[in-house]
Amino acid sequence: MRQSRLEHYLEVIQFLGQQNFTKLVVLAEKIGVDQVLLEQRLRFLAEQGLVEQKILGNNVVLCLTEDGKKVFNYFVKSQRRIAASAPINILLILAEQGPSKLLWLMYKTSLSRDSLKSFLDVMVKQGLVEEKRLGKQMLCYAITHSGLSVLKSFKDAAEVLPPFNLWGGESYSNFFPK
Repeated sequence: MRQSRLEHYLEVIQFLGQQNFTKLVVLAEKIGVDQVLLEQRLRFLAEQGLVEQKILGNNVVLCLTEDGKKVFNYFVKSQRRIAASAPINILLILAEQGPSKLLWLMYKTSLSRDSLKSFLDVMVKQGLVEEKRLGKQMLCYAITHSGLSVLKSFKDAAEVLPPFNLWGGESYSNFFPK
């Protein structure tokens, strides 16, 4: 699957955030991009003040600027937030809407097809969601009794937990419609 420019930029920022600094050759090899394309992406990131080159011994290395580190930290936090809230959000949608197609779930969850499919695959293996065929080829996803039980347990816990910064500092119970 072809990556967008934004995905390339985020991949560069993520790799540099994890490594602190690296050589161009290593970065190109690690993210699977030819050096010419990577140099173009890095030039753009440098113009935005996110990446810089430094001399380390006899080597020229790439690293994130302070603004680049902020972007990296935000990216990591948002990935954790999505990973924590997406399964419950998917269960809520399926409980409210009934069996739903992948495209509808993508629209309702604001997740990419690949991310949503990854979550659904895990949830199917765990028995929280099941795949159903409607007609000859229409694949839908439906919540199972186990999924409803997990959702109920989470909802019960949400009513007694103090506010947590997972959903913008709101109480967990605000995550569920009244």
